[in-house]
Amino acid sequence: MKHLQRILDGAKSNERLIVGLMSGTSADGIDCCLVRFVQKSAAAADSNKPTVDGDSNKPATEYCKDISGNNLFKWEWSIEGSFFLPYEDEFRAKLLSLASIDGKVQNLCSLSFDLGQLSGQAVRELLSQSGTKSEDVTLIVSHGHTVCHFPPSEESEGSNIQTDKNSGSANGGSTLQTGEGAVIAEMTDIPVLENLRVSDMAAGGQGAPLVPAADKMLFSLDEKTIGIQNIGGIGNITILHSLRSALAPVAFDTGPGNMLIDLAISHVSKGQLHFDEDGHTGRKGKVSKSLLQRLMQHSYLQLKPPKTTGREEFGECFFNELLTWQGVENLKGEDLVATLTAFTAHTIKKGISETLDLSILDTLYIAGGGSKNLFLMDLIRKVFKPLTVLSLDDYTERSQISSCGSQNSENQASPSASKELADMREAICFAALGNLYLSGASGTVGSITGARHIVCAGKLLFPHNYID
Repeated sequence: MKHLQRILDGAKSNERLIVGLMSGTSADGIDCCLVRFVQKSAAAADSNKPTVDGDSNKPATEYCKDISGNNLFKWEWSIEGSFFLPYEDEFRAKLLSLASIDGKVQNLCSLSFDLGQLSGQAVRELLSQSGTKSEDVTLIVSHGHTVCHFPPSEESEGSNIQTDKNSGSANGGSTLQTGEGAVIAEMTDIPVLENLRVSDMAAGGQGAPLVPAADKMLFSLDEKTIGIQNIGGIGNITILHSLRSALAPVAFDTGPGNMLIDLAISHVSKGQLHFDEDGHTGRKGKVSKSLLQRLMQHSYLQLKPPKTTGREEFGECFFNELLTWQGVENLKGEDLVATLTAFTAHTIKKGISETLDLSILDTLYIAGGGSKNLFLMDLIRKVFKPLTVLSLDDYTERSQISSCGSQNSENQASPSASKELADMREAICFAALGNLYLSGASGTVGSITGARHIVCAGKLLFPHNYID
């Protein structure tokens, strides 16, 4: 029963070590981050007590509390180490093929265990490089890799099976992540929390975005309202009101992130390149106004939150279709890349500006691989001018963010703690969701996902020697 006891002890402890794992829609590799959470003193926790309109006597919203009603902003956190395990080209191709209509069930089955082994390998390397013993880690939180994600919709709701909206059924929505957690637990001898999206979808939610509650705990500021825009394969935004406000975060998928840019680079380079490094190719091109205008008419961009999207909407099928549009065949390769880069910037602007007054934002931070695309960053700054737009690497406003150093697969140390944030933000957030789980708190915000109620996200798996 030692691993059950580990979870119970972790739930009572004022200090926890948690590993967060993420394989994003870009399918470039596994982000792995070790995060230490330390409970603040009562006085420090009270200083960040969420309020409503400045009245500290009014109750905070439900996601701000744990199961005992304690303030969830009582946790300081630090990055103890991080590790990135890149996928080899052959494995990446197999992973991406799962999303195709002819993906084989046998491939899905075997790749789930293969990805579990790679994830376990990444955790082992992370612990080795950070000098951490597995028995000192309370929990691993693994998102896995999304094979397919179909949010509930009016068209899909009850399409084949009649459902009761109060029964806990998924109402037409479904999601599938791969990367077997049992393999990770076996390899690391650490309990694993996985399958984070399904409980929210069972409650009628979109199953995404998953990280706003974690973002609120990790990055919210006392007096400022900020946005964190992640640009992975898909783009998603979290708007964080100040810690002294009880307003829930605002979050949704803004549309494509790097996905179409990556597909264009692969197309232009005849498969030799997988991404536009530093935005060099896009910067050499000229944006096609007519193509950009047509792209901005995409039906997803007309939807109001809650909304999520993925490779099913903006992946290979859509890219191959747009290549057949009139005039596209006459574009130079760099012009196509430039236009799709501009498309990502404009979808971010459209999504955020149509959801809230931009004047309330103090800063917009960019995370994910897109923050490394300097041309994309310039375009985002241009469309949001005069708003300050920064990489999340430049976020320095919470003193509890510190690091013991990070490593990548080639044993090259990260030059500074802050340089981990943009790349590791989602892995850090999944570790934070594990901290919420151990606190008996919700990992979702119903107003964001559209679920009927909040849920405690994830399924818990124990290592092989559970009964020892």
